[in-house]
Amino acid sequence: MFSKNRRRLYMAFYVRSARDENDVKFHTSLLVTPKSPNMQTMERNSLRLHAMNTVNASGVEFWRYDYSNVIVRTFRLAGLQLLAKIESDVTDEVLINLLKQVYVSPNANDLSWRCRNWAWDAIELLVKNGIVQPLPEGMAARDVWQAGYDFIENEDLNNMLREALRTCDVRGHPIKSEIGALVED
Repeated sequence: MFSKNRRRLYMAFYVRSARDENDVKFHTSLLVTPKSPNMQTMERNSLRLHAMNTVNASGVEFWRYDYSNVIVRTFRLAGLQLLAKIESDVTDEVLINLLKQVYVSPNANDLSWRCRNWAWDAIELLVKNGIVQPLPEGMAARDVWQAGYDFIENEDLNNMLREALRTCDVRGHPIKSEIGALVED
């Protein structure tokens, strides 16, 4: 049964420092938010799930799966791509445990594997488990990511903090954002 006010599952694109000119501009993660989150609070009411590059105590870089409760809107969040409206029985714990199954490369120096690879595999797993609707015909998770990436990359990010967060659907078409401005005039 469908319920109102379902939480949202987004692919989130965070501004990051590119390591070289061929690297992507955005870190990719999945973000679960309430419908229309309150932007006037610093409450950590959203869940970010992603693969992140980390350095251990010996100075060795490696990838790891990470999840944490976060504030929905930050200075680095450039835009979102709506993947699904989640039913109430799909709890944070269900998502966290399910996404532990997604492969994470142990080698941070492997340039063929990045956080977006984890996101692609995570989306495929979420589709397989019925949490995300089947992707549009002819589109793989990689294509969905590319549509979202292109949408965000082509946006003017200069005033992004004073406007509702740029948001698109799985095909990269703009949709009305439920995430308001970070900075108010």
